[in-house]
Amino acid sequence: MLVRTHATAGLLVLLLSVLRVVWRITHRPPPFADDMSAWERVLAHLAHYALYGLMLAMPIGFISRWQDPFQKAMHERFVGAHSVGAWIILGLLLLHVAGALKHQWIDKHAELARMGVGHVRPE
Repeated sequence: MLVRTHATAGLLVLLLSVLRVVWRITHRPPPFADDMSAWERVLAHLAHYALYGLMLAMPIGFISRWQDPFQKAMHERFVGAHSVGAWIILGLLLLHVAGALKHQWIDKHAELARMGVGHVRPE
């Protein structure tokens, strides 16, 4: 039951991820703050691309049903990669949230409003 629920949730995340990638390709994101450093911009782009890639790649283990020993061995490798990918996604997610909060509270950018949460306060 738990595996079926996990697989269903994973396929839902895959569907939402595909929709998000399509949205991202067809809609330009809001610009970064002008005083954001080049390394921060590069890191933000890398984190986004890695998150998108991993969210699309994670269901591969679900697709790999086995019929013979080779396919079963491949499935076990996918399960291992799925576990590692989950930890990488968690790390990237924490990095992403930490970066957004740093820009919001330390750099005083309207970062959360840029992402659609809240409003830009007039100066």
